[in-house]
Amino acid sequence: EIVHCSFGLQRKDVGLADAVADLVAQGRLVVAAAPARGGPVFPAAYPGVISVQGDARCEAGAWSWLNLPTAQFGACPSLAKGSEVAGGSVAAAHFTGHVANLQARGVDDLHAVLRSRAAFVGRERRGRPTAPLQPEQ
Repeated sequence: EIVHCSFGLQRKDVGLADAVADLVAQGRLVVAAAPARGGPVFPAAYPGVISVQGDARCEAGAWSWLNLPTAQFGACPSLAKGSEVAGGSVAAAHFTGHVANLQARGVDDLHAVLRSRAAFVGRERRGRPTAPLQPEQ
């Protein structure tokens, strides 16, 4: 029911594109890793694929709805605190687990539920204040 892809190719691949299109047409969910920086990668950029990048705001039980051109969602980017294993591939794996959990519980409109239950909305803003700055008086 769910196909997880912890990889990304910089160029389109006809065979991969056809395989993903077939899976999506069959009603399968395809979750794929996307980089936090740079251009689109494939299969994450193919139509119907749920694209996920790492989001440092997220812990293992949370995800974000980014709604970016290169990634729809974000998730915990590391295996554990302090782990050197981190990135979009790990985030996509965490997110695939959330998707599988929701699907196992019979959630009808999965995309709507994923958006509504996101712990964060919008792009992660590193190095910027979390509260708006007050104008000087």
